[in-house]
Amino acid sequence: MRPILVLALVFSRFAIPAPKVIRGTTPDTYVLTGTFVTPDKIVKGKLVVQGDTIQCIGSKCATPPGATRIELKHSYAFPGFIDAHQ
Repeated sequence: MRPILVLALVFSRFAIPAPKVIRGTTPDTYVLTGTFVTPDKIVKGKLVVQGDTIQCIGSKCATPPGATRIELKHSYAFPGFIDAHQ
């Protein structure tokens, strides 16, 4: 039993932490902070989404009041990857 516990502790050290989420009051408005991969470059900063539209991506995006804030660490996000043709 002891070797399994040691292995679990070793592997949990390498696990990706869950994103930090601060719930907002405005529905369908989100601000993600982290590293984003676009077709042109890799951006460290914010991604602002209102409804189903990306409003801003970059280091100087303003946070809309009441937005749900999501902090991504140790991961990459690919905005627009699913529906890149619209």
